[in-house]
Amino acid sequence: MTGQEREPAPRLDAEDVELGLRYLAEIRVLILAEPLEKEAQAAALEAARYHGAHVIALVPPGSVADPALADAGTVLETPSEGAASFVAVVARYAAGLEAGRSAAEAFQEATAAGGWERTEA
Repeated sequence: MTGQEREPAPRLDAEDVELGLRYLAEIRVLILAEPLEKEAQAAALEAARYHGAHVIALVPPGSVADPALADAGTVLETPSEGAASFVAVVARYAAGLEAGRSAAEAFQEATAAGGWERTEA
């Protein structure tokens, strides 16, 4: 249907996140694809710590990320353009981490494969 507004998707609360992650036998990489409420984020980060998982947190453009996210892993600001190539880079980065590569190596491989060049200042 066209012309109708969709209601926003319901947000996960801390109990939903904790319950969902509790049933996973192993987590090596946890991607937080959108900001979570503070309690839900804390539950996700605690699960990642428990499993020794690397966290990749995606934050909206221009936002200030919670320092707890940076302490847990990698924080990436989503671009305002080029979302498809960004998603591909994030997926390659997560796959590299899951395969046991260091964060630096996995990120370099992902950005190179995605055609993103790293420029030195």
